[in-house]
Amino acid sequence: MKKTLSIILCSILCVLLALPLAGCKGALSYTGSALPEGEVGTAYSQLIATATGSDGITYSLKTGNSLPAGLVLSAGGTISGTPSKAADAVQFTVVAQADGFKSAEAVFILTIKDSEFTTHIFKACYVDLTDKQGGGWSYNPVGVGLIQQDMPNYDTGLGEFGAEKNEGFEFNYFIGGTWFPGLFFDFVINSDTTGTGRLQVRLANDLQSDEDVVFTPDELEISVNGTVIKYASFTTKNYKFEDFLVAEEINLLEGENKITITILENELVSANLSTLGPLIDCIKIRTQAGLIWEPKLSNLGLLGD
Repeated sequence: MKKTLSIILCSILCVLLALPLAGCKGALSYTGSALPEGEVGTAYSQLIATATGSDGITYSLKTGNSLPAGLVLSAGGTISGTPSKAADAVQFTVVAQADGFKSAEAVFILTIKDSEFTTHIFKACYVDLTDKQGGGWSYNPVGVGLIQQDMPNYDTGLGEFGAEKNEGFEFNYFIGGTWFPGLFFDFVINSDTTGTGRLQVRLANDLQSDEDVVFTPDELEISVNGTVIKYASFTTKNYKFEDFLVAEEINLLEGENKITITILENELVSANLSTLGPLIDCIKIRTQAGLIWEPKLSNLGLLGD
């Protein structure tokens, strides 16, 4: 009897000793590191499936952790996506798991740097003005006659406004006398690749008063490669140039691109002066693409003719 009881107790002991081994085969090993940098707007992919100790290991972010914007972690251990924002030394913890094994954690660090954007400036005074017909308070400029020059001592007769004339322009020549319906200006720009860009236009008005002039797409049309941009509105000031956002993102084609500004018929002034147009200094495109154009440098040389 005692021998039988000893055998039973021994068997139970063996089973109990074996349970931990059956329930947990061991622990995984996983080590983190600083990962290669990413760049905003550029596709990123990095394998971090480096845990050892078993087959069939899966990966996930530890609760409360997150990756830089635009990136995701797959169960197979690959971080991928297109970063949308710059991020400096983001630290996150990844959990490695496998059936029957104790999970392991590893800490990684990832930096997303801002992309190599360049702001390209294209001056309105250098567009093709051949046969362009403009208008104003008391004159009707044609061709290069639309180009106006900085006149800091010009007296507008408006007291302090005379001192502010032409404030904020990028260069001392700009386009004026645009009070003519249907008048348009083409900025023909070549890109070395397909891509996107942020488009701004730098404007003022020559109403010669302290009243702001608000332009909307109903009065001032801006298109990119034939597509009209529905911007919000531009509140312009008398001879004080400001940058206005046309679109946070426009599509650029590889090769030729055409950005067109068109004055539409309006009654911003009065029914007698049926159309008002802005002073146009330049357009600006911020992009990673390489942009070039062929400015009509001869325009300025023709001003005295």
